[in-house]
Amino acid sequence: MQTIPSILLGILFLHIEEKRNRKRHRYSEKEPNLTFLNIHQLERQGADIMSKVNEFEEVTQSRRERDKSKDNAIAMRSDQLLTITERLKEMERKQQIK
Repeated sequence: MQTIPSILLGILFLHIEEKRNRKRHRYSEKEPNLTFLNIHQLERQGADIMSKVNEFEEVTQSRRERDKSKDNAIAMRSDQLLTITERLKEMERKQQIK
């Protein structure tokens, strides 16, 4: 027959084990969020970031090329406007002379 102290020790031991198991379980649920040891997830995130950076660079380059094309078109139109203005002034001078 077991004595009361040995029964109490057994209950205490079971209680301590149960507490440890609950702590382990809670830690195992939260551990992925607490550490950076999930290499595969980090690699995926890095690849995602790199693809977004590459996409951003492509969009930026495309916009720069488009802006350069527009700047060239504006410069050409400006030159044409100056030429037309000079011709118009010349025609007006000829009209005044007559």
